[in-house]
Amino acid sequence: MTVEPREDDAAAIECTLAGDPDAFGEIVSRYHRAVFSIAYRMTGSRAEAEDLCQDVFLRAYRSLDRFDRSLQFGPWLRRIASNAALNHLRHRAVSSSSASDAEAAERSVPDPAAGPEERAASAETADRLGRALARLPVNQRLAFTLKYVEDLTAEEIAQAMDAPRNTVKTWLLRAREALRRELKNEM
Repeated sequence: MTVEPREDDAAAIECTLAGDPDAFGEIVSRYHRAVFSIAYRMTGSRAEAEDLCQDVFLRAYRSLDRFDRSLQFGPWLRRIASNAALNHLRHRAVSSSSASDAEAAERSVPDPAAGPEERAASAETADRLGRALARLPVNQRLAFTLKYVEDLTAEEIAQAMDAPRNTVKTWLLRAREALRRELKNEM
């Protein structure tokens, strides 16, 4: 797990609030990958994920003066990203086939050292996992993404999703069980 640059975040926030236009750019640079990852894993679309990223950073910028500086900035921003992704999914019909195809295409980067058989097996596994992940309920998919893509703890996921830690653990357990069943059934 990566350590949040708490002091750097605090300095950038203070500079942003003081009117430095470049300071918020530092925050965007620092957290873009995490926000994009959440948005992409939830939507399955690069274009939608980029739009959500812009929306998340705009919301964060507009709310920065209300941010409780005694808290860490990363979990607060991830909560905004999680809520934005959930709201976005609520407002559009998700086609699981297009989402899983996009996820599989993104994740199936071939290993240049692997032979054709290994690359084909890796792409097939990524495709199956993408389809199974797209069929998970939204909260389970988001919790799974935050845990296994962003490497957050259950406590950090609970903060990001504004949910009790035990609920997050239940979502993770159910997501793992559902993925295990789905992948077993496809074999």
